[in-house]
Amino acid sequence: MRRILSLILTLSIFLSLGAIGGTALAEEAPPEAGTEEAAPAPTVINFWSMWNAEEPRASFLLTAAELYEMESGVHVNIEFRGRDLSGYIADSLAAGEAVDIFEDSYMNICAGRYKNYTLSLNQMAEEIDYGEHSYGVFNEQVKSSAGRLNCVTEAPQLGAFFYDMDAFDDAGITSVPETWDEFLEDCAKLKEVGYGPLALDANFAHFLFYHHLVRYLGEDGVTELRDNGHWSDNDQAVQAAQDMIDLVQAGYLVFGAPEEYPGSQNKVGYGLAAMVLNYDSVISEVTAATGAKMRWGAFAYPEVEGGVNDGATYVGATSLAISSYSAHPQEAFDFIRYLVTGEYDQKASVQYDFIPADTANEAPEDRAEAMEVLKNADTPMTKFGQLWSMPGWDSAAGMITGLFTRAYATGADFCAAIDTLYPVPEPEAPPEG
Repeated sequence: MRRILSLILTLSIFLSLGAIGGTALAEEAPPEAGTEEAAPAPTVINFWSMWNAEEPRASFLLTAAELYEMESGVHVNIEFRGRDLSGYIADSLAAGEAVDIFEDSYMNICAGRYKNYTLSLNQMAEEIDYGEHSYGVFNEQVKSSAGRLNCVTEAPQLGAFFYDMDAFDDAGITSVPETWDEFLEDCAKLKEVGYGPLALDANFAHFLFYHHLVRYLGEDGVTELRDNGHWSDNDQAVQAAQDMIDLVQAGYLVFGAPEEYPGSQNKVGYGLAAMVLNYDSVISEVTAATGAKMRWGAFAYPEVEGGVNDGATYVGATSLAISSYSAHPQEAFDFIRYLVTGEYDQKASVQYDFIPADTANEAPEDRAEAMEVLKNADTPMTKFGQLWSMPGWDSAAGMITGLFTRAYATGADFCAAIDTLYPVPEPEAPPEG
């Protein structure tokens, strides 16, 4: 009996130890296939770009996204929506479509179209001291009246005179003109040594005249003319037109100007013309078209005697904004910062030959003076002063081109022609009785 009890006790102990050992082995065994925790999905930012996929800027953005993902692990999904994006992005934001970053002109973003759907960037911008890396002419423009930072500017664009430094050297010109009289003196020197002083394509005739009007009247004065007419009654408008006629009569346009784009501007690359009023993109255009190996300079439009001369300069920039409902606002802003400041912006400005977005960076040699003009600009000019919204713009554009084709004997004749485009107010009916 004792032996039986002893065997039963030994067996029970053995079974207990086996059960404990089995538990231990089960705890140490590797998990079965398919039971591992899934790796977290990478963060994805959706970016709607207003560039077209075949444009150089698209390559810039795609390369940036690829390098940024390697550094941060954040994937930036870029959709190139083209210029049509500006027409429907507000509706897309209102519908809550999956977009974190979007592009548009800073004027559109800050004009109120998106104010309920755009994230305030003030705090994130302050944390990186963004104001020290951006152009002063844009800093206040991208804010609401309450100081809310709605977007960050990229791809700065400048409208100015671009010139052949070697032509200026040949003519003995040692500094760029600051007044219209100095400009005319330099034109005379350039003409004397064989250069056509100024290239002008027909589609930029109104750009030249608009700059001259702004120097006399300022943006507000141009807007008043645009809206109300009475050009003939405005002595400065008459003088601005006369200045253009005098420029032509002095022989300061290169032969053939104004002509169909880009025939005239290419004459700068061929060494036939010395200057052109255009956007800074003209440098790349002329280089690509002519193979020119030249030194480019730039200067702001000169002041005119008796004018407003408020230092306004034509500047443009696409801008980057973050949707107010973005699930990844900090990551979106970090990618924006990667684009517009620091090392990538510096390398890309050289590779793609554009003015850097970061003022702490250095411009390519042919954009160096253009960058200085942009840094010194304090007031942005609107594109053509919105003259295209005046009555009969198509006819007005042709009349402006006529200033440079000897269509008008005097500035007064030109202004009288422009005034015919404005409706004549009907006389008030006499009071009854």
